[in-house]
Amino acid sequence: MSTSTRHPYMDSVPLDDTNDTIFLGESEDEDDEFFFSPGRSTGSQKRRPLSVTAPAGEYKTLPDTQERIYVSKPPWDNKPPEDSEDQSRPAEDTQGFSILLLLTNGLGIESVNNQLLADEFAREGYFVVMPDLFSSDPNTPVPRIQQQTGSLLARVKSLAVSSAAGFMTDMWVARHTDERTWPMLVNMVEEIVDIYRPRDMCVVGYSFGGKYALKLLQLPTSTTNGQTSTQTSPSLAVSNDDPEAQLAKSPQSPLAPTLAVNLSNPSWARLILTGIICHPSLVEPKDFVGIKKPALIIAVQDDPLFPIELIQAGTKELTKNTVFHDVKFYDRKLPHGFAVKGDYPADNRMVAENQAHAHKEVVSWIKSFVA
Repeated sequence: MSTSTRHPYMDSVPLDDTNDTIFLGESEDEDDEFFFSPGRSTGSQKRRPLSVTAPAGEYKTLPDTQERIYVSKPPWDNKPPEDSEDQSRPAEDTQGFSILLLLTNGLGIESVNNQLLADEFAREGYFVVMPDLFSSDPNTPVPRIQQQTGSLLARVKSLAVSSAAGFMTDMWVARHTDERTWPMLVNMVEEIVDIYRPRDMCVVGYSFGGKYALKLLQLPTSTTNGQTSTQTSPSLAVSNDDPEAQLAKSPQSPLAPTLAVNLSNPSWARLILTGIICHPSLVEPKDFVGIKKPALIIAVQDDPLFPIELIQAGTKELTKNTVFHDVKFYDRKLPHGFAVKGDYPADNRMVAENQAHAHKEVVSWIKSFVA
C-alpha cells in the first residue's frame, strides 16, 4: 500500500482553486440558497420528508457492556438458510467478513436518519455495526430559532429560548466527554469483535463520531512487544456460539467484573484498515497525532466546527507521518452535518446532490482498502 499522500498541505490552502473542492447543485437563484437567514420566514417552505423507507436494521444489546448497537446486514447475509450454498454468496460467510463501524453524530443510533445511513452502507455490501456512543442519552435536536423583530418582550423571549437551548447542548457535551466516551467505545468494539469475529474493519465517523474515528485510527497496529499481532480478541476462543446466540445471552450480574481492555492497544486494533471522518466536531490537533492508517476527510468550507486551520494542522501531521490521506472540501453554503440525511427543503437539490456525492466518495475510499 502506498504511503505517499495525494496532496500535502502547506501553510495555506486555496479553497476556491483546489481540485478537491466540490460544488454541486449551484443555483443563481437567491431563493435556492441552502442557508436561510435567521430573520427569513421558512414557514411556507415545503420540507423534505425525513425518510421514505423504514430502517431495515435492528437493535441488539451487547451482553457484557449492556450497551446497544444498531446492526444493518448486507443482502448476502439476509438470505434464508436454504440459499446458504448459493455460489453468489461471498466467501466471507465462511472466512470472516468486514465490519463497517459507523460512529454517529450526536443524535445517536435512535435517529432514523442515522439508521437509514447505516442501511445505505449495508446495501453497498457491508456488515454495518453502529454502536450507541451515548448510552441512550442522545442529544436533543435544537429547533431553529427565528429572529424576532417585534416588541422588546418578544425579542427577550426569543433570546431566552435560544440561550436555554445552547445551555442544554453545553450540558449534553459536558456529559459525553472523552474520558467517558472512549473507554465505553473501546469496550463495545471489544465485544463486537468477540461476537462477530470479523476479518477486518473500517470506521466511518460523522460529526461527534468523527473524533472517535480518528482515535481508532491512532491505535497501534502491533502488540506491545512490537510484533504484529496474529491473534484476535483473547475472548474469541471462549465460546463457539454464533453471534445471535451470544447476543441472546443473559446480561451479566451487577457484581460481574467489567471488561478489562487495554484502552491504548486493544488486541483488535490491527483489524482496522482505514477510516473516514465527515464534518467532525470537537476535534483537536492532537487527534491527528500518531495516525498510521489511511484516512479520508470530508469537510465543508468555512465550517466553524471544523475550521481550515484545524484541517491544515491535521493534514500536516498526516503528511509528516507519510499517511495516505485525502481531503474533500464541499461548498461553504452547505451546513455542518450535510452528509447525513435530515429535514431539508424539498425544493433544494444542493444538499441531496452533495450528500449523494459524499456517500459515493466514502464508499469508493472503503473499497480501495477493504476487500
